[in-house]
Amino acid sequence: MYGQVAVGLAASGVLVVCLCVIGARQQQLSQWKLLGTENLLKDVVRNKSNSCPLTNRNTTTFGSHLRCSNALFREYYTACGYFPSGGRWDTVSYNDENVTKFKPTACYFQWPNTEKLRVSLNLEKYIHLVLMGSSQMFRYSEGVIAVLQKVGYRCSLIQNEHQVDRTPDESYFKQKNISVSAKLQVRPHHCSGCASFIHSCTASWGSIDVEYVAMDDILDSTVRLYNRESREKSIETYQEFVFRLFLKDRYPDVLVISPALNHVKFKDSARKFALDLDYLIGLMRLYLPRQTRIFWIPGMGESEGTRSGEQYLFKKVDGVLASTKIDQLNHILYARTEHQLRNASSGINGFLDLYQASLDRGDWYQDGVHLQQVWYNTMAAYILELIYVTQ
Repeated sequence: MYGQVAVGLAASGVLVVCLCVIGARQQQLSQWKLLGTENLLKDVVRNKSNSCPLTNRNTTTFGSHLRCSNALFREYYTACGYFPSGGRWDTVSYNDENVTKFKPTACYFQWPNTEKLRVSLNLEKYIHLVLMGSSQMFRYSEGVIAVLQKVGYRCSLIQNEHQVDRTPDESYFKQKNISVSAKLQVRPHHCSGCASFIHSCTASWGSIDVEYVAMDDILDSTVRLYNRESREKSIETYQEFVFRLFLKDRYPDVLVISPALNHVKFKDSARKFALDLDYLIGLMRLYLPRQTRIFWIPGMGESEGTRSGEQYLFKKVDGVLASTKIDQLNHILYARTEHQLRNASSGINGFLDLYQASLDRGDWYQDGVHLQQVWYNTMAAYILELIYVTQ
């Protein structure tokens, strides 16, 4: 994982940011030095080199005969310079039932064969999973629960955030870590399907807590902490509140996080997104334990033909439609995390190129943004395989 103390952050790309955090917070997580951002998107583009084995039709390194794993994905990052791309959706038969699944070009996943999946996964290894993101991650979380139930767990809701008019539930976020001199400040967010929850899933061999933590922007102030006695102890962003206080004393074994690109796309320039992403990474460096494993989940595309909100229909940002903007932001996400993704000892992992995987799923979009639940269940099964695979 990211270390407890960040001593600077250097990643590939034109944008260079320096974030120095010493001790608990003395340097305030706001010391930025920004150099040369004019060509950020020009340089952060799909960069599959000629050495990528898939482009050269070399199937000895990657291919459908090899099991997908974090180790194989790291080889892909090194060879191809991006999240694993390519594949097709297909219908397969399992237990006399037709199941739709995505077949990546680079490797294969066991799903939907739940028997092989259960045997091949070390499900006792991690017992607290946190999934953090917008309404898309809410659906992935529901998918994780559905898959765990398929492999033999019984899951029940043990805690649920009760929002009114999209306003975070103060009682849900109040923890014993908040001092009497501090006051929570909450304000409505933009996401109508972003209410946090915790499910407990149990089986004869062990239990797993699946926790969804709502996050409708890469950085926002929907929950802040004001401390009357000390400005230093105040917290200005929801993300710092989550990592510094809300998850304190129960930090997850695994964090699955997606930077809410469906919301970010209309609001942030590439430059601001890169800055906010580096700031978020800095928070994770500072507060998450070293042993927490992290999985970054890219965003999928959107469908203009089924978009429900007319004010967003064929809306362009920076001269491009929503799907193209999300693809660009995905590339920035990869560029800013590439060094850690390629390092086996970092504990930082990636996932499939979901923009590419969603390109031919136009008939699955319900409102132009969200897809049918089969998408989320499939990808949730793949996320679980990458988390728990033992071979």
